Amino acid sequence: MRKIMILIIVLMLIGTAFLIGCTSNPVNPPQFSIMSQTKRDGYEGADRVGYVDLTVKNTGGSGSKTVSVTVTQGSNYWIEEQSPFIESGQSTTLTFRFQQIAFWTTDPWDFTVTIH
Repeated sequence: MRKIMILIIVLMLIGTAFLIGCTSNPVNPPQFSIMSQTKRDGYEGADRVGYVDLTVKNTGGSGSKTVSVTVTQGSNYWIEEQSPFIESGQSTTLTFRFQQIAFWTTDPWDFTVTIH
């Protein structure tokens, strides 16, 4: 009887370890892709602000990834990040706000997007 109890406990431990391993390593990780990206200028009171609008779609499993937008103007750059959770097959719109951009200069501003 004692051997059977030990065998049952060992099998339960192995089964638990197997199930924990399955849930910590997703079979279908999230895969984000950029569907659209635009930059725009706007006003907040008397201040002019730069915005980057992105539409991101998840073509993998449900989950989150980090979306980074780097804005450059002359030799200056600024980075903003967001980590949205998106269900599988769904998309979302993200807006990144950059108040550091100088508008009284001849240097235009531009942006790049990375997903990691």
